[in-house]
Amino acid sequence: HCISSTAASSKTTRYPMDSVTKVYFSYCYPYSYTRVHRLVRAVEARIAEKQGDSNNSNYLDAGVTMLGKSIAGNNIEAINLGTRGKPLLLIMARAHPSETVASFVMEGVVRMLMSEEVEARFLLEQCRVLLVPMLNPDGVVHGNSRSSYAGCDLNRRWVKPMKELQPEILAVKRYIRKLLGEC
Repeated sequence: HCISSTAASSKTTRYPMDSVTKVYFSYCYPYSYTRVHRLVRAVEARIAEKQGDSNNSNYLDAGVTMLGKSIAGNNIEAINLGTRGKPLLLIMARAHPSETVASFVMEGVVRMLMSEEVEARFLLEQCRVLLVPMLNPDGVVHGNSRSSYAGCDLNRRWVKPMKELQPEILAVKRYIRKLLGEC
């Protein structure tokens, strides 16, 4: 007993099924809710370091904000970088849980913005950056492809989100309104 798969290069791989009852295949490299949580905690610690340095004025208003909870009770968090009164740049990832590449890109963006690179300093001098690294944590945790825990495609719910079904969208919209009111 075995499972065979053929890759694009026409190479066949056999997986023995002697003692295995379930086999999971992934069409993309996973990026978990736990990994996002660790990234956000690391950013939080790095922001605290930078706020203690008087040469880093771009981090005076920086921080991690808990926007709300998902239906299943997972945190929806945002990373704020830059200072008040500047144009707001919003970058979000993982409205669709299966789009793990977005999390790898987001991690790269976060690392670049937290670096001492000239481009990072320039961007943070020009605008305030709001990063939402995982909009749909429930979908990620439960292994959904495009939907939230409630079975909704969050990208289709921005106009009229429902509190009971799309708390993630409402939390982000509420926070954006708050930030825009500070300008």
